Amino acid sequence: MSTRTLEFVLAIALAGGERRQSSLLRDLFADCASKSAIPTLAYRARKLGIATEFIPMRASYRMLTPVVIDAVELLDALRSGDVRTALWLYSGPCLANSRSPLAIETRELIDTRLTRAVLATGDRAFIEFAATKLDAVELRSGR
Repeated sequence: MSTRTLEFVLAIALAGGERRQSSLLRDLFADCASKSAIPTLAYRARKLGIATEFIPMRASYRMLTPVVIDAVELLDALRSGDVRTALWLYSGPCLANSRSPLAIETRELIDTRLTRAVLATGDRAFIEFAATKLDAVELRSGR
């Protein structure tokens, strides 16, 4: 699966399953893409078995296939206060090689929220363990 297709699926999943075409264009391409870029990504997702549809009245794309994405599950775990599950789901920076606005923002969001949540536990051993998985100065210094 291409990185752009992964970004497309992630963007829709982060939005709860539906996202406006204009925000997809902005978040994936910083508004610098052809008109066919988003429909092409939807086509590629469908070829991979991830059903998507365009909703003309809302100018949005919706995923019809349930998709499990670690980044989305991790953020859900943090929202529910389950820091240990969130850390277990963390396997490194989200879309590490991508430079799209969405990927950069999602990486920063996950790293910041996860680091803060780990520190908030106050559990020194857990913080030290988290420091082996997350590259966060705050965890190594215990701040």
